[in-house]
Amino acid sequence: MTHHAEIPLPPKMERPALEAALRQAVETGALSLHYQPQVSALTGRIESVEALVRWKHPQLGSILPESFLPIAEETGLIVPLGCWVLRQAFDQLLGWRRAGLPAIGLSINLSPAQFRDPELLFEIEALLVRTGVDPQLLVLEITESLLMPDTAGTVEKLTALKALGVRLAVDDFGTGCLSVSQLRGFPVDALKIDRSFVRGIADYAEDRAFAQAIVQMARKLRLQVVAEGVETDAQERALGALGCDLLQGFLFSPAVPAAELESMLRRESDRGECCAQAVATLTGLEVKFAATSF
Repeated sequence: MTHHAEIPLPPKMERPALEAALRQAVETGALSLHYQPQVSALTGRIESVEALVRWKHPQLGSILPESFLPIAEETGLIVPLGCWVLRQAFDQLLGWRRAGLPAIGLSINLSPAQFRDPELLFEIEALLVRTGVDPQLLVLEITESLLMPDTAGTVEKLTALKALGVRLAVDDFGTGCLSVSQLRGFPVDALKIDRSFVRGIADYAEDRAFAQAIVQMARKLRLQVVAEGVETDAQERALGALGCDLLQGFLFSPAVPAAELESMLRRESDRGECCAQAVATLTGLEVKFAATSF
């Protein structure tokens, strides 16, 4: 696989120039989405992906998200950028369905500003109607820090999003101080263990114990657990032993363009059919295969 190297913002690039370039990129759609697989800890198959925005500057090349997303947050560009990501993600789900690929979940990060945007609900509802995408395939990720104030408005917004049929995940979990009782008050479906705890899970008892506590909390609340930042076989084994549901990280794949992910899904689908056909032959059963539909 060939991946374009991403570069941090060079010191000589002045903030006003970058802001103007980013604004133009958002307005003209000169951005792209890459997709990082989330694989089952039990089967190793891709069950979901996370959509991650990428920006390839015409002169500077690919710029790291951590260089331009904070500027988007500070300037308010994050809201139109977030809307663009939503539209692109919905269209991609529709495209995968039309291509006959297996149905997979798609996670999208919501910034605090986008979460508070009064148009968010209408935007998502309109996209669901336009595309006919199964809302259960869409996972909206919000950070634990956004939940910390524990306001009635936050619960109301989350409840309204859930009413649309989408799923909700708490990203970077473990970096805040949410208790079980607090978390129970939010209508969420999944927790994502922050990569800072995954990094040392195979080597440090403290990180392993912390991750185990998160998994146990999730099980009590019947929530799915996703671990991000998985980079080694040892981390994979440790997380699997703890009972994590989905694993995400460079060990499996970096974020890749849609076409490359589609090839990965087709290879998985072909391998699955070949295995099933072999079993059918051995047992004398006749199996008919059909493309997964939404």
